[in-house]
Amino acid sequence: MMSAETIRAINTETGVKAAKANKTPFVPFNRQEIEGGKISLPNLGYHVPKGWKRVEDVEWFCDSSGWGAPNEPALTQDQFLDELADYADKHPSHGYAIVETGQFQCYVGAFTKTRRKAN
Repeated sequence: MMSAETIRAINTETGVKAAKANKTPFVPFNRQEIEGGKISLPNLGYHVPKGWKRVEDVEWFCDSSGWGAPNEPALTQDQFLDELADYADKHPSHGYAIVETGQFQCYVGAFTKTRRKAN
């Protein structure tokens, strides 16, 4: 089992790499894209890309091992995709990314674009 300190260090490093690679949240085109299950979420770690902000109180705790069961606290891939599709229907401009990764689970967060001030 990973310590909290190790998890923080990994996600900090992941965030630095995501920033250098200019990674941004995935914005689905439509519900069918999510339901098809072929989406690839970027792993941003603790990085929040310029022009985006995290949506507070919106995140999903997901199994990342592929071995999770539907009755466990972490959502299985199918459970997550169902919840994401429902949420994305209500928030079509939001983006999504992995924001924290542990040994067998991860958190996926929602992001919204920030508005630029008019000059």
